[in-house]
Amino acid sequence: CLSESQELGTLYSKRLTYKIYNYSYKVVTVSRWCRKDMIQNYGVKKNKVGVIYNPVRNDGIQDINLKKENVILVVGRLQDEKQQWHIIRAFKRVLDEMQDAKLIIAGKGENRKYLQRLCIDSGISDRVFFKGFVKEIDNLYQQAKCVVISSASESFSCAAVEAMSKGVPVVAADCPGGIKEVITGKQGCGSKINRLTIVKGGAITPRLDGIKYGADEPVTEAECELAKGMIYFLKNEEKYLEIARNCIEISKLFDEDVIKKKWLKLLGNINNAEEEK
Repeated sequence: CLSESQELGTLYSKRLTYKIYNYSYKVVTVSRWCRKDMIQNYGVKKNKVGVIYNPVRNDGIQDINLKKENVILVVGRLQDEKQQWHIIRAFKRVLDEMQDAKLIIAGKGENRKYLQRLCIDSGISDRVFFKGFVKEIDNLYQQAKCVVISSASESFSCAAVEAMSKGVPVVAADCPGGIKEVITGKQGCGSKINRLTIVKGGAITPRLDGIKYGADEPVTEAECELAKGMIYFLKNEEKYLEIARNCIEISKLFDEDVIKKKWLKLLGNINNAEEEK
């Protein structure tokens, strides 16, 4: 998300982007949101900007009818832009209703100690499991009833597509970028999310404020809605299975072969244009 980047959101950067990108044959973005951003905020001409999503491999679809425990999964770098502290604070609310719930966090980063301390201070460290960097993550997807994303911005969200390709619903906080496109299967769901909204591939909740709260501070409204999204999939087995099936269908839109054809078509057009010069 260029306009969300402090380095790339300056006037100088915008002018530089305008000059460079408009001289190109085609600018490829990874979501429709990013395409709109390039046109509206950087002055790139509409006919110059296209969308080709990032690919996902659909080679290990799990049995969605497999009985699962109430496991919630978080995948991503433990850095400020991912805002996982909001998930931990929301998860404490989940435990009020689902005492057997587990939160698994896969990823490493500078916020690990802060997140672990937040769990200890919140009294939930026995229900939150930090796995660090996980190379073979399929086993965790097989355990999870939903994957939660709390990012400040997501141009595309490979984690969401990867989860859906395994039949795992995604609960994501609204943010600038393509997250709503991914979870709804390119449909989108309005400009602003004010409450928990169930969509084809999971749930969208209101935007998080990004503030690093302590364990003793009240849960925000957005965190409460995030908790509701997690509870929804833990409690509603029938709805979980329905959306799990939807997830697998949506992920086919991002299949490697589909995306490969789009790139080959674009490269073919470039070659033809060069030959005509």
